[in-house]
Amino acid sequence: MIDDQYFVVNHLDEALEKGYIKPYFQPVVRAVSGDLCGMEALCRWIDPERGFISPAVFIPALENSQLIHKLDSYIIKEVCKIYRFNIDNKIEMIPVSFNLSKLDFILTDIEKVMEIAWLMIY
Repeated sequence: MIDDQYFVVNHLDEALEKGYIKPYFQPVVRAVSGDLCGMEALCRWIDPERGFISPAVFIPALENSQLIHKLDSYIIKEVCKIYRFNIDNKIEMIPVSFNLSKLDFILTDIEKVMEIAWLMIY
């Protein structure tokens, strides 16, 4: 477990740079109608050597090392890139939510990150 946490902390920048961490979209469905009403952007880390790294491992490791803002900022930007691609290609988009850590508000200017990402869309 400690080895996994050490790996996460020491390989985060490489994983973000090389695209080992990607957003995945979980459908949000209305219970009564069964209609798709949104998506939640989650992240998955698939390392070429270690394979799938569980969010149960990397999220706490990044929180504890105060690096979670790097992951969250990256996911926000990636979601906005996908949104822009879909708009450009006339693919219907539905609302997408994403998770933020309370540390995002302490460790970075998360509002500025979201503003810059938003500008990628419009």
